[in-house]
Amino acid sequence: MEKKVISGIEVEIYKKKVKNLRIKVANGKVVMTVPYLMPESKFVSLFNSKLDWVKKHLKNKKPNKPPFTYKSGEEFYLFGEKVKLRVEISPKKQFYLYDGELILFVKNIDTQTVKNDFENALKNILLEKSKPYFEKWVRLTGLKHQKVRIHKTLSRWGSCNVKTRNINLSLYLANLPLSCIDYVVLHELCHLQVANHGQDFKALLSRYMQGWELVKAYMRDNAENFRLKLD
Repeated sequence: MEKKVISGIEVEIYKKKVKNLRIKVANGKVVMTVPYLMPESKFVSLFNSKLDWVKKHLKNKKPNKPPFTYKSGEEFYLFGEKVKLRVEISPKKQFYLYDGELILFVKNIDTQTVKNDFENALKNILLEKSKPYFEKWVRLTGLKHQKVRIHKTLSRWGSCNVKTRNINLSLYLANLPLSCIDYVVLHELCHLQVANHGQDFKALLSRYMQGWELVKAYMRDNAENFRLKLD
């Protein structure tokens, strides 16, 4: 990652194996994902073409939420519903969801231990919750994936490796309503047939999910209301 000031705005630039440039504004930061071989003059020009959009989103950014501290009684969103964390000492690491609480049993109460166990619990919960959506869309589309992995990524909600047919989901999807998971699962499976986001891809999405654009817009406009701030 490198930081560069473009037209007076500090931008975090990540060069990756992607086909198209992506710009994201979140928590007052501007992040740009750039294809490896794209020259600087090209991505600077593309950024400047989106300058009004970037400034608008920076201006309208919401106040930063305090970071999650992994303490008993702290609230967070799980699939769009508020849940309380309860941390208990136990010789065996495990977790339960019961009566509006995520009960986390940890061996040590130090913050790093609780943090690791909390994030692992969210990964397992998200994996389990996403299974019915994968089963549904694989059945309806005939598009079959291999493995599903969960990563703590802010830059995208999901990704698909067309060669390995593996799909990655963002850990932060666990905070959003279930309709968002439904959409992201279908979105990534559709990439097994169409790798880009062009008209063929959009037509494929529309074939299986009417109104997917509304879900995408909802995520764009409301995700920060739900998403945990994890360091």
